[in-house]
Amino acid sequence: MKNAYLIISNPDRDMSGEYTERVKKALRENGAEVCNINEAPDGKPDVKAIIVLGGDGTLMRTADVVKDFGAPILGINTGTLGYLTGAETENLEAAVKKLVKGDYRIENRMMLDISVNGEKTETVLNDAVVTRNGYSRIIRLKVRINGKEIFTAGGDGIIISTPTGSTGYNLSAGGSICVPEAEMIIITPICPHSMTARSIIASANDEIMIEVPTERNYETPDLGMTLDGRAFIPLKSGDGIRIKRSDSITRLIKTDESTFFEALKSKLS
Repeated sequence: MKNAYLIISNPDRDMSGEYTERVKKALRENGAEVCNINEAPDGKPDVKAIIVLGGDGTLMRTADVVKDFGAPILGINTGTLGYLTGAETENLEAAVKKLVKGDYRIENRMMLDISVNGEKTETVLNDAVVTRNGYSRIIRLKVRINGKEIFTAGGDGIIISTPTGSTGYNLSAGGSICVPEAEMIIITPICPHSMTARSIIASANDEIMIEVPTERNYETPDLGMTLDGRAFIPLKSGDGIRIKRSDSITRLIKTDESTFFEALKSKLS
């Protein structure tokens, strides 16, 4: 299938299947084929691009699933914010036509590999959030960069974010907004119990280590880590979380000429 496109749709955001059918029709009208992920024996169909129908959460989940495919992703927003997506439903057909014609640009977004106690767990596009799980008490987390202790954060937790994730939870917690194609890692304390605790921006090549202290008996379900808002990993006293740049990247397709700052103003007012 030299001119095939894979469609991944969030059924909760397209309950009637209307948008999925519109995408299929637009692809066929422009001489392209529709591919199903089950058609490839190794689960990796040879497609030109992947079209994701949903919101930011759907796109992030897809980015993890297809990170080894090598195909770029066009997100069509059928959710609420849709900050990561490259088109809206009102211009769906025009976006698909541009996609098939090759009239688009690709943004390469860095990802992070997360491991706990030396065992790799996930790759994230947005962020890893270490926080309490429903208990109203301060947690203290030791943060190291390249083996050197930077600070111990007392508060509700820590966000480790990519530039793509800088406009998510990181933004709500007072962290810096970064141009999404930048290469850096953002470390932001959540509600720190200190007047001097601030967000820190590290190099993309730095290795971040978060240590759960042993002086307090943290056990499940006191503390845990959420990855891209989808996977929750319980943590306990003495656990070490290592975050570093991943070899995988997410390639996002943009079919319009709007800039990051225009999107920032439009989406986030």
